[in-house]
Amino acid sequence: MQILYVAANQTSREIYCKILNTGTHLLTLEEIRVNGSKVIAKDRLPLIIKPFYARDYRTCVFRYDGPWKGSILIDFHTLIGLRTDWEKLVDLQTASSNPIEGAYPDRFEFLSIYFYRNLVEIAHYMEAVLWGSSAAFLAVVTQQVLRSLKKKELRTKHMLIIMLLASSLVPYRLHTIKRPLVTFSEDGDIAGDGGGPYVDGVACMRIYVYDISVYPSNGFSLNGYDSPRFVYVRLGDVPWKDENLRGIPPRLPSKNLSMELYITFRNGTIPKIGVGERLEPTEILMFFLDPNSGMYSIEMLRDLTYYPPPPELINEGHAYLVGKGGDTWVLDVDAWFRNDENPPKYWVRLNFRMTINLKSLI
Repeated sequence: MQILYVAANQTSREIYCKILNTGTHLLTLEEIRVNGSKVIAKDRLPLIIKPFYARDYRTCVFRYDGPWKGSILIDFHTLIGLRTDWEKLVDLQTASSNPIEGAYPDRFEFLSIYFYRNLVEIAHYMEAVLWGSSAAFLAVVTQQVLRSLKKKELRTKHMLIIMLLASSLVPYRLHTIKRPLVTFSEDGDIAGDGGGPYVDGVACMRIYVYDISVYPSNGFSLNGYDSPRFVYVRLGDVPWKDENLRGIPPRLPSKNLSMELYITFRNGTIPKIGVGERLEPTEILMFFLDPNSGMYSIEMLRDLTYYPPPPELINEGHAYLVGKGGDTWVLDVDAWFRNDENPPKYWVRLNFRMTINLKSLI
C-alpha cells in the first residue's frame, strides 16, 4: 500500500490521506493510528481496498485532537494474509498548507480508473477501429492503382469490388471476436442480481474460457470483485456440517456478495465439449466478498485432487459441465464445498446452475 498524499485542516482538526493498494491482492484496512493511538475514521472500518490493477484510490478522513505542531506518525494497520503496518511521518504545518482536493482522485487518476476497469471493452473496439483504418487505407491504395488502368469501365468495376471487400472486413472481424457471457439460474443457491447476463469487459467483469494450448490449465474464471454487480448467495438457507460431519446451523447469512470463481478441468477443455457430453470439474474454487460491510473473503472449495471431500460427502450430489451446442455450456452443481477460511472447518452444500455463452460482438 502507498500513502500518496496528506492534507490537514486545523480548523476542523481533520486529516485527509489518499491511499492506493499497490499490491496484487485484496487489502483490508483494519484501523488507523496516530502516534500509536487509534483514531476514528469517517468511513467505517474494516475497509476492503481492491488490487492495484483496479486503481481503487481511497481517501481516508479522520480527526486528530493532539497538539497541532511538529510531526505526527500516521500508521495504517492492514491485513494481506499477514497483518502489516504502513507508516508515514507527516509535518502538520506542511500538511495544513496542502489543498484538501489533492486528497481525492484527479482527472488523470479518474481516467486511469476508467481505462483499467474497462480495458477489455476498449481493446475490442480499438481493434475494430484498427481494422476499419486498414480497410480505408486499402481502399485508397487500390483506388490509386486502378486509376492507372486505361479503360474507365474496367477501372470502375474493379474499384467497386475492392471497396466492397474492404468494407466487409470490419463487420467480419467484429463477428469473429467472441466474448463470454454468464447467466445464473434464479432458483439456485447462487443467483443473479437481476441485471441480465454478466458480460466480459462490461461493468468491470472479467470472464475467461481458457484451454491448455494458451494457459497452463483448462478451465474457466469469473472475477467480479471490481464490478458493481453481485450475486445473491443463499448461505443462510443451505445445509452445513462441521468437521465431524454433524449437521449445524448456517454460519453465514444469505446476502448479496461480489464473486470470484475458478473452475479447472484435467480431462478435457470447454470448447471441445460436444452436445450432450459431460465434463466433471476437478476443482471449483469460489471467493465471496461483502464490500459494504468489509467482511473478509469467504472461500468455498471443491477439490477432487488435493483436498477431496470425505466419501460420505463426495458421493452426494454431482458437479458437471454439459455441452449445449452453439458455443453454450451449462455448469450444473449440487455438491459439498469446503469452507475453512477461518478454522474450524465447515462443509457447505450448494446447488446452482450457470450457463456460459460465447457471443460475437455483432
